[in-house]
Amino acid sequence: RKYTETITMVAPKPSPALKQPSWLLVICFMSLALCAQFVLHMSSLSKSTMGMRRSSNRSNNNSYDDDSISKSGKCLTFEEDFDRIVSKANNIFVTMPAKAAGTTMKGFTKQCVGFYDRSNKNTNFMHGNTEDRIENFVQRVDHPKLVSSHLYKDIPIVDLIQNASRDSLIIYIYREEQERMLSGMREVVQMSVCTNNVYPDIQAASRENGQCIIDEMTIVEKVLKERKAEVKFGNSRIMTCNFYNSIEKNFPNMVFVHYKQVDAMQKVFAKYHCPELLKRLPIHKNASGMKKTNVFVKRETDGEIMGFSEWIDAKRGMFEWTFQLNSENGGEKCQAKTRQLEDELRDCNDGLIQVTRHTSF
Repeated sequence: RKYTETITMVAPKPSPALKQPSWLLVICFMSLALCAQFVLHMSSLSKSTMGMRRSSNRSNNNSYDDDSISKSGKCLTFEEDFDRIVSKANNIFVTMPAKAAGTTMKGFTKQCVGFYDRSNKNTNFMHGNTEDRIENFVQRVDHPKLVSSHLYKDIPIVDLIQNASRDSLIIYIYREEQERMLSGMREVVQMSVCTNNVYPDIQAASRENGQCIIDEMTIVEKVLKERKAEVKFGNSRIMTCNFYNSIEKNFPNMVFVHYKQVDAMQKVFAKYHCPELLKRLPIHKNASGMKKTNVFVKRETDGEIMGFSEWIDAKRGMFEWTFQLNSENGGEKCQAKTRQLEDELRDCNDGLIQVTRHTSF
């Protein structure tokens, strides 16, 4: 009896909360909580995997190693990256300033797919108005997949960036502005004035035996101060703040190509659009090595005759500042952005940079 009482005192009756059915409920709730955590974890993994798949398949833009990324975009290779991008593009628009292999690319395009303008009168079709575009649109059913055009200002390329379809590829062929401008001056003086006598208001002092002598002040007044033709149509008129803002806001499928890589670009284009031309590449038009006339400059101060190339080299660093060649039309020019792109394009082994979602000039 005493033992029983002791047990009664030490071990009181268990509370109702510890009955067997309550323990079963606790176990069930704990199981449900674990199941919920597992489901959430698997869902997170699934979303991550899907995001990775979307990233790897997103219009060729984000499938490169991190070390190939710069502020301007991603360095590409011709054999793999550019080849893949061209193969997937529905339409390709090749654009460039004056003296950046544009005549060469238009010559290649004509032989490869023909001109976009069937009349062959407007090879720089991008400068046409809406009526011109509609006329070309209705005149043909089989629009060429490859078109090439010089640019004279920023509006046509900005319109293209804003309105091109996602499966269209835009290419801008770039040449450093000082070299481009000097080449433009050579083109005007050597070809337009000395060889073809295109401008009645610009006359050489003498032409004989394949040699042309032109007064120094004629070049200064008529070619440089007036920004004649190819001298005028450079990057500073095209690669404006409006140009860069349009790229950042619209994320075009766009590639910048160094002008010396045009031969490699022709090879990729021919592979998909005119393989019969592969054995005839590269195609060159209006290249500097094709110009035969020897040009000389008669100096203003002493009347001495010196070679045109020698004269250019002696004054190379002063042309742009003296004649304010990058300040035409006023407004912001955003040259810092152009120089950033220029440096990064130079660092890419194949001279190719593709615009990405992270491009920031």
